Order: sequence, then C-alpha cells, then structure tokens
Amino acid sequence: MKKTVWMSWILLAIAACNPQPPKQEPTPEPKADSPIAMNGKRCFLMAAGKDTTSAELTFDNGKVTGNYAWSPFEQHGAYGDITGELKDGWIRGEYAFEIEGSNQVEEVKFKLEGSTLSKVEAELMEKGGKLVLKNPDETKITNEVLTETPCK
Repeated sequence: MKKTVWMSWILLAIAACNPQPPKQEPTPEPKADSPIAMNGKRCFLMAAGKDTTSAELTFDNGKVTGNYAWSPFEQHGAYGDITGELKDGWIRGEYAFEIEGSNQVEEVKFKLEGSTLSKVEAELMEKGGKLVLKNPDETKITNEVLTETPCK
C-alpha cells in the first residue's frame, strides 16, 4: 500500500512539472470579401480599343481611397479621386474629378466581385453642388467592367 501511495505522489509530481500546453484553436481565415481580407492596394483596368478606364484603390478596414481615370482616345477624359466605404462587396463613395477643365463631385457605386470592379449605372441628381445617386440602392451594373491587374 505504501508503494502505491508513493508511486501516486511521484506520478503527480512528474505530471505537475510537465504541464501540457493549452490547445490552441485555429484562427479562422477571413472571408474573401471581408474588409480585413481586402486591406492593401488593388488596381483595375478596362481597355476597349484605344480607350481605357483604370482604378487604383487602397482598402483599409472597410475604407476605400484611390483614383479613377476614364481616358477615351483623343478626347477629354475624367480623372480624379475616390473616397468611400466597402460593405458586402459594394463600394459607395464620392468621385471628385476634373473633366474638360471643370471640377465636379459625383456619388458613385461599384460592385467588387473577385477580381473585377463594375460601375453601377444609376440616375443622378444635383444636390448641394454635387451629383448624387437618385436611388442609392440601385444595383444595375454598366458594361464598364474593370479587371484586376498588377499595380505599378
């Protein structure tokens, strides 16, 4: 009996000296369209003949900033900055741009899906000196679909 008690004490002492590390739960991967997965810079381009449309966007925890350029061949284009937010695959924000020497501000909406960026076609109205979406819930995509390209 004394041997059993001593053996039990020895085993307890050994177990106490070698604790097992706590089991760690694996960290779930962020969803592809979550703001965390989208952090960083992404570039997009559409070329139709000699006309190009490009976007260089930086994502930071749901905030989106960058530039957007529409460059038709041998014509005046529109170039400017985008600021907005990404939510559920939709970017909604403001595009402050210059076109034919005039500065304008327009509310814009894009669908970001995988490696494509598509502009929403929506009716605009003037409000407070800028063009805003008449129906902010509009989801009709234009034929203007930009494909992701490596940033320069």
